[in-house]
Amino acid sequence: MRIQTLSWRCVLAAVLTTILLSACGPVPQPFRQDANTKARTTLARATITSGIRVLPVAGMQLEQGAALSEVLAEKLRDMGTVATTSDALRNAHFLSPNVINRDGIVLIRWDLFDPDGVQRDTVIAKAPTPAQLNALLTGRTKSLREMIGYVAGRLHKTLNPRSTNPAVERTARLAIGTISGAPGNGAEDLSRAAIAVFSRAGISMANSNDAPDLLLNAEISLSPIDADNDLLTLAWSIDAPDGRQVGRLVQESAIQKGTLDGPWRGLAYDAILGLVDSLQEVQEAYKQGA
Repeated sequence: MRIQTLSWRCVLAAVLTTILLSACGPVPQPFRQDANTKARTTLARATITSGIRVLPVAGMQLEQGAALSEVLAEKLRDMGTVATTSDALRNAHFLSPNVINRDGIVLIRWDLFDPDGVQRDTVIAKAPTPAQLNALLTGRTKSLREMIGYVAGRLHKTLNPRSTNPAVERTARLAIGTISGAPGNGAEDLSRAAIAVFSRAGISMANSNDAPDLLLNAEISLSPIDADNDLLTLAWSIDAPDGRQVGRLVQESAIQKGTLDGPWRGLAYDAILGLVDSLQEVQEAYKQGA
């Protein structure tokens, strides 16, 4: 089996839906990336456990369909509904829009399905003109406000039948919970790194006098790959005080046996840096009611 190797000088990159941590250099040190090799050693996916996923509009150019769906998702978020065009949502409703033609009039049919695939609503609205779509690709959405507002308002009402007033944003103060299974000084080093990194990254943290709104817990494991290397897995869970899981992120990387028997040092910071973007997304979704 080929084992990828990682260098301290590499730059970590994180994205919400898929975090690819790549490899370079001679010494196995996880959660770093080398722009020259682009070798992939690990995959992490963050998930939010409620909301609506808006698929690209089928029947038009891919770039235009994706952009139009993103505008609708943004409008839904403005109304207080958790919405995204990414695949980060689990157990979520999903919106499948399709271009249709009725008596020579081009329309878009927006079909809303629940997590079990049962259709819950359909909204039909006039499709944007070619000029409006071209404007959309340059960030100009003013001419689409009426159509997008109508569709989003109908869907928001379906998803929130008792909601008559704008949603009141709740707090999402985070605290470090339990980190279990870490060899060496992993639990202590990860906790210390999380407190240092998150406060500087703008993640809302609970202070000693506050009851946290969210807890970040982790289960860490090492499993053998071969005689010289182990697979390090960090399974992070973002949980509400009632125990409900709000989000999940998994990081994995090959690492030389014995590397983590003592201090984790910079490796702990690399792992924590890989959580920042995803945690910000989860906090924002939680504040909106996820």
